[in-house]
Amino acid sequence: HFLKGRNFSPWFQRRRAAAEQEQHRLWRQARIRADVRQITAKMSELEMVDSFHAIERYYQRELE
Repeated sequence: HFLKGRNFSPWFQRRRAAAEQEQHRLWRQARIRADVRQITAKMSELEMVDSFHAIERYYQRELE
């Protein structure tokens, strides 16, 4: 009956917020550790430009 109780929603919101925070932390850590040279080594120039533009857009949204 926990799912239907009044404690479920606040508990779920806290758990979700904690999970999202951990996901963002892991994502930042992965970006820091990424070897951009290795990732882009086999990309065409167009793919590199597209990738960097996508990353730039992501960072801009993250900073908002």
